[in-house]
Amino acid sequence: MSIGFLKFVALVCMILDHIGEFVPDSPIWFRYVGRLAAPIFFYCSAWGLYYTRNQRIYILRLYILSLMMSLGNIILTIIFNQKSFLTNNIFQTLFIGSVIVYLLNRKNTLYYKFSMCTLIIIQQVVAFLLCAVFAEFLQIPHSIDIFALYHSYGPLFASAIFTEGSVAFVIFFIVLYYLKDKKGYLSLFIIVFTIFLEVAIKRTYYMRGPMSYLIPFSLYQWLMIFCIPLIYAYNGKKGIGLKWFFYFFYPIHIWILYIFSNIRIQ
Repeated sequence: MSIGFLKFVALVCMILDHIGEFVPDSPIWFRYVGRLAAPIFFYCSAWGLYYTRNQRIYILRLYILSLMMSLGNIILTIIFNQKSFLTNNIFQTLFIGSVIVYLLNRKNTLYYKFSMCTLIIIQQVVAFLLCAVFAEFLQIPHSIDIFALYHSYGPLFASAIFTEGSVAFVIFFIVLYYLKDKKGYLSLFIIVFTIFLEVAIKRTYYMRGPMSYLIPFSLYQWLMIFCIPLIYAYNGKKGIGLKWFFYFFYPIHIWILYIFSNIRIQ
């Protein structure tokens, strides 16, 4: 399979997943199939970051798209006066992961990489504090709850915690990038990652507070392990492009399904 074909496979999985998420009484197996979407898109994005002519523009594009999607999520939440905020924004996860990869790859010395890791940790602490200030103290806008506010400011300040998949998926993307051409090691990593994630989910699933931000996964997230055969099917070719189609289809189809579900409920 080419990257283009893998993207379409992920697209179908994603559509089923979001129908299962937003449309009441949808078959539960829609959500099961949907667990394949994120890891496949991450794999395709890792190669996209590697092959792009200008990584800075690639990263900037992801940042702008993450802000646009966050703004759209806020507007829809306010329009329908919902407490359940749209947290779907994979652009932010890809943006933060891509920035970290870009920074770590600029120089190959141990001192540089240690310095970059230190700066990234400091930036993440500052980003968390800024999200807390705007969400907890300023509460702007007042029409949505605290959980929604944290996820609204997460893309603005590039906080890894308040992303779709939280820190776990950011780390997943970074490791996946470095193992993208080593399918054996990548498969082993996915298996180990899935096991640790499954243990963490079962121990924190019914918890509230910080755990709801750090481990925002369903009980069937382990099904993402079945992305491995699809990764092995990658033939090293780009295939059909349609870059902008995938960029815009993602937020638009989520917003349409969200609107449909709310109109149907009302």
